[in-house]
Amino acid sequence: MTEIDGDLNKLAVEITRFAKEPVKKRLRFWAEYFRGFPYVDSPLGEGLERPRIRTDGFDCMTYVETCLALAISESAEDVLTNLDRIRYRDGVVDFEHRNHFISIDWLPNNSWLLRPLDEFSNTSITRDIDRAAFFEKNGHRLSAESELTGVEHIESRIISPSGFTEISLPRLDCTVAMFAGRLDWLVVSHMGLLFAEGDEIILRHASSVHRKVVELPLSDYFKINRSLRGAICAEIFDNP
Repeated sequence: MTEIDGDLNKLAVEITRFAKEPVKKRLRFWAEYFRGFPYVDSPLGEGLERPRIRTDGFDCMTYVETCLALAISESAEDVLTNLDRIRYRDGVVDFEHRNHFISIDWLPNNSWLLRPLDEFSNTSITRDIDRAAFFEKNGHRLSAESELTGVEHIESRIISPSGFTEISLPRLDCTVAMFAGRLDWLVVSHMGLLFAEGDEIILRHASSVHRKVVELPLSDYFKINRSLRGAICAEIFDNP
């Protein structure tokens, strides 16, 4: 298995064309570029059984990660390095260093790239997260010395569905939305990108239901998925 699947070279012209544009403009472009691309279950890995990058299909997490990596890249050669930095703690490419848990791994480890919009959070949820159980379920036993062992009690501040209506459209434009569901072992169960379009906020995401990258108003997404408690939102820095 090669580290790169899909045709990244085909995107090189667009990457170069947008290299000097504002990061948020680039993020908007790539999020739209991939609309309609197929949903693929667990498309990425560490370059062994599955490639480290592909641009021909996504799950919800890799769609967001790939769009972010492309948005901050000025050449095709930059993309894999940036994606590794987003997907792995300290950029170390192995399963144990991958940012599996969005709320406690992915978001904190990407503080160089994203700022949570905590000032708009109006409620919270608590979870007990057992990383060791997760790794063992996925065939990876942690060493006794690993800092990832033990159950971690988490309280995450989120924006409720109704809370989003109180936030101005420009503040939500070009942000990452990390949706909190009702699973008792996980805070974030889905993610996507938000953009201001006209007088509403549009969610673009890789949908396991529609089996492709789709878009719809955020308000409609909450109406369809009434079990969602809300979402964590984070904005991308202008110069990460």
